[in-house]
Amino acid sequence: MSEEEWIVDGIDHLNYRAVEGVYLSELNVGLKKLILHDYPELSDSSFVSNVHLVKYRLIFMKNVIDKANKKNDYVRETVYEVTKNQAYETMDVQEEWDNTITFGQKIADIVARFGGSWTFIISFVFLMAVWMAFNVLKPFGLVFDAYPFILLNLALSTLAAIQAPLIMMSQNRSSDYDRLQAKNDYRVN
Repeated sequence: MSEEEWIVDGIDHLNYRAVEGVYLSELNVGLKKLILHDYPELSDSSFVSNVHLVKYRLIFMKNVIDKANKKNDYVRETVYEVTKNQAYETMDVQEEWDNTITFGQKIADIVARFGGSWTFIISFVFLMAVWMAFNVLKPFGLVFDAYPFILLNLALSTLAAIQAPLIMMSQNRSSDYDRLQAKNDYRVN
């Protein structure tokens, strides 16, 4: 179709150039329904000029906006009805959490925090190196844990046996805190 081709508008029956409108089949369904409501004799092959499309596009947009406003009003009223009899207070989750912590939980948090730090790793490696060096080199002829370092093995096993449950307790508390935070976020939202 060339730009100079003239086509008859299905609404006002005047001639328009092809670039000054579209065929009804090219329009979106909602816009097409609006036009067909007023002009039921039109078909998908009918030409509609931009002059008339502007009017129907404005009506279509007004309908879309009105529908959105009705939905917003409904949501606003629903939220108001749900919340009018319930007093929602903001909660400082950290303060609430700190008020419920026990002495044992504080210890577990401190052990987990220290056990997962570079300070612990470096001091632990240093202590093991000193332990083994002292017992291998035998300064002053003193040996308290000769090679194969059975006492060191016992100490490491005991440390792992005590440290693991404390870290797990701390992780459980951390997940409980996250759950409390999520519950508070849900209530606020």
